[in-house]
Amino acid sequence: AWRAAGYGLGFLPTFVAGEAGLYATVRSVETFVEKHYNEQITRLEQEELDDDGKELVRLLRACCEDEVHHKEDAANRLGAADGAVAAGWGTLVEFGSAVAAEVARRV
Repeated sequence: AWRAAGYGLGFLPTFVAGEAGLYATVRSVETFVEKHYNEQITRLEQEELDDDGKELVRLLRACCEDEVHHKEDAANRLGAADGAVAAGWGTLVEFGSAVAAEVARRV
């Protein structure tokens, strides 16, 4: 189910709106992922960490930076196509990502 949802999330907006649909989706997914990473990093930093915990925070920061790069690249490529439709789609994608993350936590 997760693989099908991920495929659909990439395929459908690209099929309907071309590259703009793809870039709007990537920007929105990566925005959610960046927030999620930062929540985890903040929570970990509030604890006393041993060396492994500190290394985990460094790894999460590096992964987050990579996701931010993807988000910014997609936003730049979206360019002039960024408008109300892309913003609305982005809100829907971020909401769906949040729901999927919550379901994954409970499964």
